[in-house]
Amino acid sequence: MKPWLEIDLDAILSNYKIIKEYTKKDLIPVIKSNAYGMGLIPVANALKDVANLIAIGDIEEVYTLRHSGFEGNLLLIVPIFSKEEAELCVKYDVFTAIDSFDMALFLSEIAKKSGKTVGVHVKVDIGMHRFGVKPEELDSFVEKISYLPNIKIIGIFSHLPLGLNLITQEQLIIFDRISEKYKDLIVHLPNSQNTVENLESLKFIPRCGLLIYGVLPSDVNGLVLKNVVRLKASIVKIHDISAGQSWSYGYSYTAHKDSKIAVISIGYADGLKRALSNNWSAKVKGSICPLRGTINMNFSFLDITDVSNVRVGDEAILLDEDLKIEDMAKAIDTVPHEILVSFRESMKRVYV
Repeated sequence: MKPWLEIDLDAILSNYKIIKEYTKKDLIPVIKSNAYGMGLIPVANALKDVANLIAIGDIEEVYTLRHSGFEGNLLLIVPIFSKEEAELCVKYDVFTAIDSFDMALFLSEIAKKSGKTVGVHVKVDIGMHRFGVKPEELDSFVEKISYLPNIKIIGIFSHLPLGLNLITQEQLIIFDRISEKYKDLIVHLPNSQNTVENLESLKFIPRCGLLIYGVLPSDVNGLVLKNVVRLKASIVKIHDISAGQSWSYGYSYTAHKDSKIAVISIGYADGLKRALSNNWSAKVKGSICPLRGTINMNFSFLDITDVSNVRVGDEAILLDEDLKIEDMAKAIDTVPHEILVSFRESMKRVYV
């Protein structure tokens, strides 16, 4: 009885439309890292009829999608690092991020040999200091690659490392100046956080991951998204515990009264963070039951004392519209992204 994820593809599609209406902009959905754990191919197919461009994170995702038969427009948002990656981008007709003249030269040579023209998006570094051309070097970089055969510059983009604050506002001013010179290109910038926090950033096309998966990075008046994912496990054993008894590794919890404890079929190997021990809950028969004791590699423990008629085989729901991903992340001082991508790829995903 392994844990599983229930994923609502219609909710992802609805969230895309809600955000597009909220921003009044075209929207580039981000489905990198196995669509934030939701499943690369199903999510791509759910969005293919509404999104003009879908962002992915690495060349393996390109290969996976193209070999699944997906023909939609893809943007590899991480600049390529090798000639081999350049070859695959040309072969599979992917719009490609670049911040290196050497990589642009590879793309040009390969595209020319293949009789193709490859579209590129130039990445600019306005403060993340991870990838991108420096703003003061952008014009000369664009001019150099514009002379390369079989390369067409399609877009300019960057990435904001912070939410709404003075530093972000300064970075927006820099990017605004850049965008004025390249109005004829696709200009994209805000991530999910800035899409909901920073109206100034919505001068540019948003790239959203978290939001389409129903996760709000901060509270926003008037923006209500649909829940996308439920995390479920099965009850595999029920124990009667006497007051004063402890259980699981390290005896991190001791019963204050006679209790019933359910063992459930999920642990940290499945992506349920060990830091959630004694720090999260699950629903059983509609009632909230706290996680008690240390989370194991493959199993965890719920206090079901106050729930009647619980049996082996019943479901325990650890994430849903009430037990939110945002709150789970806050409980262990991390970000929702980490929670979503922690669920191992081999975990069963049921699409509803």
